[in-house]
Amino acid sequence: MVKIDEVAAHTAITILSILKSISTVRGNDFISGIMPVETGYDTVQELYYRAVDFSADVVRDRYFENAESEVIRLMDSRLTDYYRFAYIFGDLSNLPDNENHYLISANKNIDNTFGNIDHYSFDCWLKVSRRSKPRLYLFHYPEFYPNGQVIYELYQFMGYYMKALPLLQSELRALKKSKGIKKMPHIPKIHERRAA
Repeated sequence: MVKIDEVAAHTAITILSILKSISTVRGNDFISGIMPVETGYDTVQELYYRAVDFSADVVRDRYFENAESEVIRLMDSRLTDYYRFAYIFGDLSNLPDNENHYLISANKNIDNTFGNIDHYSFDCWLKVSRRSKPRLYLFHYPEFYPNGQVIYELYQFMGYYMKALPLLQSELRALKKSKGIKKMPHIPKIHERRAA
């Protein structure tokens, strides 16, 4: 009977899971460029933080030594645009925030992604307000082990905004046109954003 090293197997599965998630945003060519990888804890750490970096425009982290905890703050233009346009949509439609289907749908997004992670050493918080740019915070508490599920859910979370933003922009342009509003922030089409 062959005995399997459970730690090595778990580490290899975590690495493969993170690589699979990275391939969804960076492509298989990128993954081919970093293969082969060693199957050690250092590789898991490196790939995990690299995957987090790929998820947003701005990523900042801070380690609190006394609490043995880390906080990662992510900011992204897709989040900023989505919430800015969602608030404008609500204002033009005379909807309070708790009836704005774009804000309700975004709240469901965090529940449908990060709400699936049930581990005592991980948490997250999305800070959204009309006065400041949205920020996503990832909290790693003592005994946190970088894992593929966090990366998968992070990419699903960010992917929601990428998919929903064009619809929101289109609906906002139509609303602007129907109300005859001339002075309003420019709402770029999605292809204009990519060219910038």
